[in-house]
Amino acid sequence: MSPPSPALAPTAAPRPRRRLLLWGAMLLLLLLALSMLVVLTARQEAGREQEQVETLASDAAAQLRRQLLRAQQGLQALSSHVPDVQRWQADADELLRQNRELLRIERRSAE
Repeated sequence: MSPPSPALAPTAAPRPRRRLLLWGAMLLLLLLALSMLVVLTARQEAGREQEQVETLASDAAAQLRRQLLRAQQGLQALSSHVPDVQRWQADADELLRQNRELLRIERRSAE
């Protein structure tokens, strides 16, 4: 038999320097992937917190709108009474007790 040709000979084991280079590249890619994961997680948490803040602000605005509408309806009902001053005064006092945000109700003539 003839000796095997150099092209068909089994390749020698990779040199230690090349192996270290491959390990270094793998570790670098792993660190890069982990840092990207941390950054994306932080962004997602910030987005979730922003959504919670927006939801709370929306709920607070809706509640304030309901309270103001209720106070406005009470004031409109108060102005629709018969011109009995004593009854108006009693209803106005009751409305002021129910709505602490109203500080004063003033009755004016149409003139």
